[in-house]
Amino acid sequence: MVSIIPLDNTNLLFSVQSKLRHSSTLSLQQHFSSPSAAIDWGIQSVRYASLTMPVIGG
Repeated sequence: MVSIIPLDNTNLLFSVQSKLRHSSTLSLQQHFSSPSAAIDWGIQSVRYASLTMPVIGG
């Protein structure tokens, strides 16, 4: 099942994608207290993108 997402979340997804596209692992680590925090952020971003992509594409 795919849940419907508000437009605000769509804009959030695009901003996350652009950040991922233009950021390296080192620059991501600068925004977090530890490398593991940056890794967790990346995992959450991928999960969020995989959940919302079918809705945006459809």
